[in-house]
Amino acid sequence: MSRSIQKSFYRDIILAVQRAALAAVEPGIAVRGHVRCQGEQLRVGERSYDLAAVDRIWVVGGGKAATAMAAALYAILGPRLSGGLVVTKVGHI
Repeated sequence: MSRSIQKSFYRDIILAVQRAALAAVEPGIAVRGHVRCQGEQLRVGERSYDLAAVDRIWVVGGGKAATAMAAALYAILGPRLSGGLVVTKVGHI
């Protein structure tokens, strides 16, 4: 294998591994993997919450991943959310 082909081959492998690693830690995917809402039951990890006993749900978050995580929670909970506050740096939306 010529040196330039070998460099390209390794570069492609490194980029593929990097893309897979970034996808594995994407915050929205992480939230969707740990939070479920079925009927009146909200499941977060191993814990379950009876939404019939809850008046309001607020989302509070901060940091670079906060907007992606809040968007995932909105997709899961939709109109059940009462509101919230998410703070992040400009450009991390």
